[in-house]
Amino acid sequence: ATTFLVQNDLLRHNSLIPDGLSLRVKVGLSYALRSNSESEDLKTNAEKFVQGLGQLAFASVDKELFLRRNMDQTAVTNQRQKIDNLSRGALQYKDSIDLNSYRSLTSYDKDDSDDQKTVPIVRITRGAFPFSCVSCFLFIVNIVFLKRFGCGVVHPTVSHTFLPSGWSCLLHLETPICSETEQYSFRVRLHKLFNLPLSAPCLRPAQSITFAPTKLLRSPHLHIKNYKPRGVVSTVKGDYNYYHYMQDGFDDAGWGCAYRSLQSIWSWFILNGFTDKPVPTHLDIQKCLVEIKDKEEKFIGSKQWIGSTEIGFVLDQMLGIESRYIITNSGNEVPERARELLVHFQTVGSPVMIGNPFLIADFSLEACKAAD
Repeated sequence: ATTFLVQNDLLRHNSLIPDGLSLRVKVGLSYALRSNSESEDLKTNAEKFVQGLGQLAFASVDKELFLRRNMDQTAVTNQRQKIDNLSRGALQYKDSIDLNSYRSLTSYDKDDSDDQKTVPIVRITRGAFPFSCVSCFLFIVNIVFLKRFGCGVVHPTVSHTFLPSGWSCLLHLETPICSETEQYSFRVRLHKLFNLPLSAPCLRPAQSITFAPTKLLRSPHLHIKNYKPRGVVSTVKGDYNYYHYMQDGFDDAGWGCAYRSLQSIWSWFILNGFTDKPVPTHLDIQKCLVEIKDKEEKFIGSKQWIGSTEIGFVLDQMLGIESRYIITNSGNEVPERARELLVHFQTVGSPVMIGNPFLIADFSLEACKAAD
């Protein structure tokens, strides 16, 4: 699935506008299944069918269409022109062309000629074993557009691929580009359909898999190998991206610590489905603080540092998320508040920012109890 999506950029994260022609292909499957081996035979035959898809050709005699793998450039240009002409003025939810499937008698390669022999898939070879027969038809249809057309407006869609927590396979969805209210209702139905939890979002666009390479480190704490935990370990729930000094060629050394902390925290809200808003830049953060009258106009574009209080202001203003502050006078007081951090990670799970010169690399409740 990953290879398919990488090679087909149109299906990856781009909008699909429902103007044009739908091509509908019917492929027949017919298998002989041995008694007491039905499951094994069905799996084997299905795998063989998938492996042989490259030998299929699709044609419409009346429309003079013929499509197959490894066509030469002249044939590709010719067929594309015909499809463009047929698509002009057509609608995907209304107009379609049915194509018949054929299997080639020889393998496709670069030396194949256009007059290669093809035959319809019409029969199977039967063995000497007792068998039952399973037959079905697979359709590539415009049923989604038909259904939506019957309800009113036809929305364009965008393609996303997800890997929900606990799943071992990818989930590929065409989600409508519509209002947030409609998208929410759509996601709720999908959560119920796929038995996903209703307590947290799983299928927001920002949670989809991005196959393009990224420079950001994802949840680096999961890759620490030399740490020997003591007692119960409680950390961030869900993924986040790690933002740091000098990232993307932006020089914020010595003053950008809290800005980067805010960006890391914000990425957690994105990756865990709580917002689709992009991570703010340093300039976005400064403009927000000026807008709420926390800073003067000259703050915009400056190299002035901010702290945890400003982070809370920005999260509240830009995301509507309230923050909780734990006040300590020195690093020695931090262990006294460690239980509060433990409860936070066990219940909420978002990253936290510890300001000033305080740094907790490790804390053991067992050691604290012994000291008591």
